Amino acid sequence: MFRNFLMSLCLMLAANVAVVEAHPLESLVYYTEDYPPFNFRENGVIKGISVDLLHEMTSASGVEIPENHIILLPWSRSYRSALIQKNSGLFSTTKTEHREDLFQWVGPIDVAKVTVMARKGSNIVINSPIDMAKYRIGVMRDDVGEQMLFSLGVPRESMQEATHISRLIEQLYKNRIDLMVYDERSAGWLIEKAGYGVDSFESVYTLEQSEIYYAFNKGVDKAVIKELQKNLDNIKNTVDSEGITRYQSIVKKYQ
Repeated sequence: MFRNFLMSLCLMLAANVAVVEAHPLESLVYYTEDYPPFNFRENGVIKGISVDLLHEMTSASGVEIPENHIILLPWSRSYRSALIQKNSGLFSTTKTEHREDLFQWVGPIDVAKVTVMARKGSNIVINSPIDMAKYRIGVMRDDVGEQMLFSLGVPRESMQEATHISRLIEQLYKNRIDLMVYDERSAGWLIEKAGYGVDSFESVYTLEQSEIYYAFNKGVDKAVIKELQKNLDNIKNTVDSEGITRYQSIVKKYQ
């Protein structure tokens, strides 16, 4: 009888033990680049508007992102990693026609203004993209700026690729290239960080003003994408007692 009692007790306990399954978000790995103020490394910590926002989005689903699940690499490596690895995401990324079908998208995060920058006093005037063909143009490999120049008919021979934006800033400052294509706000941040002074450069042409997103590998569960989008929308639309959204608070922190 005692043995039967123990068996019954074990069955009751087993029936009442909840099977805890891992949330699909817990397996995702995120790739990013040095692209302040949206994502960058400072004192060994990866931070920025997009990073803080991503933590808020996953926290809303009860998931905390492990520190080693956000990986900062040169842009071209991050881009390729997110394309290849099934459970991966990429940020911050411009949603272009070329990229749209390559990823699943959550956003927008913010607006980016891709400009053509020159040294102050260079007297370079750009009235149309084809005017750039006679100059040495610094671009980031696989960056949206490079893709825009290709689509606008600027010859490949006019472009000089780099994997680090700091390299392009140095080349432009030292007159090794004539122009640099990059996001205006991020470039200003990095120019100051490099110690050159924003007044040393100027924007001479705007290629495009567009929205930036989180891009996820096509293999990520669509339900996860929908959940993250819902969480982002809530962060943007829910206001506190002072009428400020959590999204606005994050952006203000990095301005």
